[in-house]
Amino acid sequence: SLQYQPQISCLTGVTTGFETLMRWNNKKHGEIQPDIFVPLLEETGLIYSVGEWVVSQAVDFIRVNNIKDVIFSINLSALQCNDLTFVNYVRNTIASSGIDPSQIEFEITESLLIKDFDKTKLLLDEMHSIGCTIALDDFGTGYTSMNYLARLPIDIIKIDKALVHKIDVNNNLRSIVMAIVTMSDGLGIRNIFEGVETMAVLAVIKKMGGEVIQGFLFSKPLSAHNAVKWLDSVDTAKHA
Repeated sequence: SLQYQPQISCLTGVTTGFETLMRWNNKKHGEIQPDIFVPLLEETGLIYSVGEWVVSQAVDFIRVNNIKDVIFSINLSALQCNDLTFVNYVRNTIASSGIDPSQIEFEITESLLIKDFDKTKLLLDEMHSIGCTIALDDFGTGYTSMNYLARLPIDIIKIDKALVHKIDVNNNLRSIVMAIVTMSDGLGIRNIFEGVETMAVLAVIKKMGGEVIQGFLFSKPLSAHNAVKWLDSVDTAKHA
């Protein structure tokens, strides 16, 4: 099944997007963590069909609920980045739905760039040509070269929760994150802060000019039903 975790604008408090997350509730073993079942999907080759299913579910969710101006991000695996037929599936699915392509975003991790930069770049360029946005996940914990940011169509960097978690009490972390924000501003790349759990951390993020936040302070991942209720409550609040 899919769950959706809200992403909130620091400036306005408006929900700007959701991260689309896969969950597996197995009848025998209960909740299976993604770091266990995603490698199994890759090993068996099921990642291709499941990846298409995730796209179709997210697109249908947007279409059926007539959601506007909200982005839904989808994580890509290494195998999907080597599969250009996936691009055609995304293009056709979005075109037939009638939704705005910019409402679908694809997230890649830094490790994918290291494994096969050229193939990943080709796929991301194709996705960008459709109108989808691209996010670089877990930024600050890997080995991203600034050269990658210059050569890839990256719209958003997601600052990893390992850097965010204690920026209210750790000066070194705060300086590192501030440097990332300054860099992203200079490159015209938006930033999302992951793992925001306290008001103290939120206050620091706002002070340094952070743009979007995601974390338990606002909401855990929501079921499709509760994501719709979340958007309805936000919309009601805006017009109250």
